[in-house]
Amino acid sequence: MPLYDPNTVQWKKGNVVIHKADEKSPKMLMVVVGFTRQEGLVKTRYTSLVHKRTVWENDLKHLLDPSLFGLNPVWGLYIQEAQERIQSTWEQVRFWNNRYPPGTEVIVKGLTGIASAKTDSKAFMSEFGTAFVYLRGHIADDVQWLLKEIEPVTVQSPLDARAFNESTDHPSS
Repeated sequence: MPLYDPNTVQWKKGNVVIHKADEKSPKMLMVVVGFTRQEGLVKTRYTSLVHKRTVWENDLKHLLDPSLFGLNPVWGLYIQEAQERIQSTWEQVRFWNNRYPPGTEVIVKGLTGIASAKTDSKAFMSEFGTAFVYLRGHIADDVQWLLKEIEPVTVQSPLDARAFNESTDHPSS
């Protein structure tokens, strides 16, 4: 059984797509630039300047809607600097979600100083490419907060502390 159903959308020139075999991240967005006359293939190129401006010919069934993977197709139309910022934010959100589950205690930096709260969701990106997470127990429940304005509270486990103490203990002479 295939991982993704074959695409059936008839893409038009200028549409932003993602190839089914590519990493599902903003840097892999492609724009439709044309069509072949005889083979019926779709001509695409990556929107990121990190990739060469090579034009690829792809079967329509392999070109998927980026929004299926949480990617805003508009991101593929941004200037290069904005695309790089969005890719960086995308990677920060992925890192956060792999490392810190909902319910993680965090320190919140805000206008009123520093406070503690717990995350109430995984981190996510807005349609404009800004990273947020929902917090509970700060100003109010279910408040969106900028991911860059929170830090996880790291608690040293007793085993880690014991190992550290044992490695720094010196026998008395």
